[in-house]
Amino acid sequence: MSNTRSIVTRNRRLLAIVAAVMAVPLGMAAQGLAATTYDWASATAGGDWSTGTNWTPNGVPTSGDTANLNDATASRTVIYDAASSGSLDTLNITQSDPFVNMLDIQKGLTVNSAINLSASGSGTAQIYVDPLSGNVTLKSGSSGTGTLTLGAGDVLELSSYTLSAGQRQSTFAGNVSLSGGALYADKGIGTLATTSSTTTITGGLSMSSGVLSLDVNGPNGNALAAYNGGGYVQTTDDRLVVNGDIAITGGTFSAGGAVTNGFGASWLYANGNTNTITGLSGPITAEVRLGSATQSFLSDAALNGGVNITTTANSPVTVTLGSYSGGTLSVGQIGLATKMSSGIEIIKLASDITSNFIPNNGGNATGSNVTLGFDTNGHTLNFSGTSSPLKLYNSNSSGTTTSWTFSNSQGAAAVGTIKASSFDLSPITGTSSVGGYVDLVATGGNNTANNLSNA
Repeated sequence: MSNTRSIVTRNRRLLAIVAAVMAVPLGMAAQGLAATTYDWASATAGGDWSTGTNWTPNGVPTSGDTANLNDATASRTVIYDAASSGSLDTLNITQSDPFVNMLDIQKGLTVNSAINLSASGSGTAQIYVDPLSGNVTLKSGSSGTGTLTLGAGDVLELSSYTLSAGQRQSTFAGNVSLSGGALYADKGIGTLATTSSTTTITGGLSMSSGVLSLDVNGPNGNALAAYNGGGYVQTTDDRLVVNGDIAITGGTFSAGGAVTNGFGASWLYANGNTNTITGLSGPITAEVRLGSATQSFLSDAALNGGVNITTTANSPVTVTLGSYSGGTLSVGQIGLATKMSSGIEIIKLASDITSNFIPNNGGNATGSNVTLGFDTNGHTLNFSGTSSPLKLYNSNSSGTTTSWTFSNSQGAAAVGTIKASSFDLSPITGTSSVGGYVDLVATGGNNTANNLSNA
């Protein structure tokens, strides 16, 4: 009996020893998989993200880890290079001294938890999304729905390249909120000078203060000089696409390029359903492009770069356009440039609108019948600032019948008015209709001819 107990005891001890031995590598493995916080090692020198000796502790931040680019004592650029993993848990960039602490992202990166830029004093904390070798997306949150807040001294710069092989575009997947910081959508660089370049924000864009800059050189715009030796030049314009809502209550909007015939050289695609702009220090000189089926764009800032409705939908599209505060909105040129194969495209006035340019952009419809027009909604659409007649236009595509309609959804409650020096409704391939409670007012005087033959 005692021998049996001794054997059982020895077996139990052996099992305990085996379990302890097995627990050691398992524990070590768990420790190796634990999230790690890495700090950039040098306060003065940049380098490649994927080089382990650039970090403390030695290693490379990857999925689940936190990476800190703490204050630099000289302007420093860290490159998120092709050998990096493409994933991170948290990114922190701080800068208080008067230098630029920049992360140059040249490979797609998903930051699952948070991207935090924190500049203070005269320092600059910057992210540069740089599609040098191909399209690059910086994603905020695992599903691309996080928000990057840019305070004073914080910068997000989106760049693009246009080459014979196609565009290389940068995208921020998430929302951007400007609260004293700066967002730059750079003028593109490439071998094709006559093409446009595109940058994208997949979420919404808000600004209470700071700078929104489109189609000009951002902080890295001088990079053009580095590419001149390879025949690189700047493209003609830049296009910033914002897929979510735009809400601006202050700050500065700047856009490069001249305004020609009421249209800006650079384009702002406002694809969200609800877009509001107030409190800007000046006009918007970029062309605003709209086109969602249930969309509004209300602005107290003059839209000197014009508005173009460029829908591809075949269902009826009504875009509400006007002043945010209810005053009169000044617009450069108003274009209804449909790309739909059939359907109706209407601009509905939310306030009085004045324009010194007659609409003349018919787009490229792909089908047989399209209808364009204005719903005065009890307001006044005023083209009388130019001596040119309000002359309706056709789609640019041959074989498409283009009709026009002037309506008033307010009915008898508020008469709508369309003013022009004179009216010529004859040249379209379809018909033109003037609904009830819509007044056409010709301001050119008794010697001005009007042609309403198609109405």
